[in-house]
Amino acid sequence: FVNNFGQIPTQLFKKPHPQKKVSPVDGFSNTPGVTTQRLFYHSLHSLKPPQSPIKELRSAVGSIYQSDRTGLIVLEQNKVLIGSNKYIAWGFPDRSIRMGQIDSDKSLCIHEMCDADELTCVASGDDRTLFCGSSTGCVSVWTLCRKPFSLKRRKLLDGHSDAVTCLVVCSSHAFVVSASRDCSVILWHQSELYLIRQLPVHPNPVSAVAVNDTTVCFKDGLETYVLITTD
Repeated sequence: FVNNFGQIPTQLFKKPHPQKKVSPVDGFSNTPGVTTQRLFYHSLHSLKPPQSPIKELRSAVGSIYQSDRTGLIVLEQNKVLIGSNKYIAWGFPDRSIRMGQIDSDKSLCIHEMCDADELTCVASGDDRTLFCGSSTGCVSVWTLCRKPFSLKRRKLLDGHSDAVTCLVVCSSHAFVVSASRDCSVILWHQSELYLIRQLPVHPNPVSAVAVNDTTVCFKDGLETYVLITTD
């Protein structure tokens, strides 16, 4: 027994606890060296749609963002999130860019861009910087002023010979990825706005780009390529 401060503790349990049974199929991943609990993408076949949608939009879903305050933010096509509760929309017949409030169809302000090329995609570097891809292959960088709402062109990045199909900003490594219909992918410096490198030309136009803290993943019509960026 243990004698502590003149007191002898009594035995609470007469029998040992039963061993916890964990199913190796459902509880943990079968990947060698991985002991974490099984995540949803380990059993995609078991996923089922909910009885009711989380959010309903008036048009096709364009992007989904995770928010610590509101959970998920879902925007239609041709919209990009600015800050935590506003968005920038484009693709209107008058070639204007409009700022709106999340969960509201009313435009807070409109910026006329009649002299600019037709926009094909837009990405936000922060709440004051917009990267806009055009049908001519150029990427224009704009500074966003809120009071009053206006856009001031900062620089024009010319590297593609055909329409820009997608733009992605990686703030953790300070670069921007632009892909084009001409089968090219270019990495630009986010703040200094110079060309970092151009990837080898691919056999098909690039249709999608995704970036995380370690890799750049881009997809053309047939295959998916992964570029390691942190080394």
